[in-house]
Amino acid sequence: LKHKSDEFGAPPRKELEGVLAKHDLNVDMALKELASSHTLLTDKDFLMSAGQPNKDDVQRALTSAAYEYEGAKALLLHVSQLKVETERWGAPSREHIEETLVAAGLD
Repeated sequence: LKHKSDEFGAPPRKELEGVLAKHDLNVDMALKELASSHTLLTDKDFLMSAGQPNKDDVQRALTSAAYEYEGAKALLLHVSQLKVETERWGAPSREHIEETLVAAGLD
């Protein structure tokens, strides 16, 4: 991981060890998570269109999307859109949010 860390922003050793431990020392999964997370958190256009999700939002989306960049990106964009609609029309029910996400293939 340390050898490839330039590709995903050179996280500190403690973060690398934490990601490895979370994936039971599976280097491929750890690399996938770190690379996807770094890409999401450094893509300025995406962050603007997704309502500036923070690191915790990104991590939840990555976990939900099995650490796939495109799936996490789509999920965060949908969540951002739901927030915009909530501000405009009032808070939708949890069921409506779940139906919208499932319909978009983001369950």
